Amino acid sequence: MNNEHIFEDNIIDYLNGNLDEKGKQTVETHIEECEQCNRLYNFWQDTLPADSNMTPSPLLKKRIDKQLKRERIRKHPIPKPTAIAGLVIIVVIFLSLPNILRQSTTTEPDYEIFQNNEISDRELFVNSPEVEKQDIVPIADDDLAGKVWVNNETQEVLLEVYGLAGLDKRDYQLWIVDRHNRAKGELLMVENGSTRVLYRLDDLSHYKFLKASVEPLGGSQQPTGPETFFVNFE
Repeated sequence: MNNEHIFEDNIIDYLNGNLDEKGKQTVETHIEECEQCNRLYNFWQDTLPADSNMTPSPLLKKRIDKQLKRERIRKHPIPKPTAIAGLVIIVVIFLSLPNILRQSTTTEPDYEIFQNNEISDRELFVNSPEVEKQDIVPIADDDLAGKVWVNNETQEVLLEVYGLAGLDKRDYQLWIVDRHNRAKGELLMVENGSTRVLYRLDDLSHYKFLKASVEPLGGSQQPTGPETFFVNFE
């Protein structure tokens, strides 16, 4: 079928006998194949008097145009804006999913951490009158020793540990555990069996204790290996 519809004026001229033979043949062939134009032809055939040579009034013509538009929409519906908007939202969520998942599984720690030579004011810290000191508690190694200094005024925690055994293809990892039992880990930089770590926290009251464990080389997302020591600073 020809996708180009014939003009309704041509249909009216056909019904009024105003077309030449070629024009008549064109209309007759088209309305046999085109359902839409056939309906328009039937409409004008029923509307126009058989012996009248008239053209439709503007109001009637407007009504017919609306009918034709409804027919086109029914055959080729336009997607609803809500459907398009929903599709756009789905695409945006899909493209953003990796970032969303990354944000939900990886949270930035609310503290700063320094180790060994990065700590320059050790003596000033441990000798402060606001500092509370306590010993670490070894879990499996009696040769392990160390202390923790907690300063509630500056929201800082200093840890020193001695007697850490050398590890082959494993690492010591230090965990700071909050009141919801969520652990955030840092690899310990061990030098000659010793390490020193300073935490500067946003809010010390959010945390309960420190503990260390032996983890696979490079560390773990959560504690998995045997624990070596802990200290409670509540």
